[in-house]
Amino acid sequence: SSSSPDDRQQPPDAFTVTALTPLIYLLDQLAPAHMLAAGLEVRVRSQDLPVGAGLGSSAAFGVASAAALVLLSFSLSSPTSAADNATLGRPDPASLETIDQYAYYSEILLHGTPSGIDNAVSSHGGAIHFTKAPDSGGKVTMKHLENLAPLDLLLVYTHVPRSTKQLVAGVRVRHEQY
Repeated sequence: SSSSPDDRQQPPDAFTVTALTPLIYLLDQLAPAHMLAAGLEVRVRSQDLPVGAGLGSSAAFGVASAAALVLLSFSLSSPTSAADNATLGRPDPASLETIDQYAYYSEILLHGTPSGIDNAVSSHGGAIHFTKAPDSGGKVTMKHLENLAPLDLLLVYTHVPRSTKQLVAGVRVRHEQY
């Protein structure tokens, strides 16, 4: 059968390219080379988490992608049965740190200078006490808080799109000015 010019796949729009850049980075860094050479299909399903709303959807996506690829590499390198691979469960602390770091790098591609809070919470869960000390060259410390009392929280989606990268850049300019 012949194909017409209309049958060809259109190049992705700028939003799609931006959204997929972290995944392509993570695939390059974490996917086994033989799988990439053979072709690897990645499917992403979202439960309508709004993009560009400041709710950490990019961090959640980065953590989920990094976790899947880290666990894939782990399952391929460990001589376990298929049943064991299907029930790997929560990653060990060292794997969580790896997942967190790669998710942070993927956030850099989207936001320039992210704080690291979103990917840390998405990776490790729970609450984090975040400190960025200006007298130490901006060194970041994060302490995972344990045994917190339950907290009722109301999250309202305003439907007002925002660019985290632009907001962070604006804060940086104001910080340097004042």
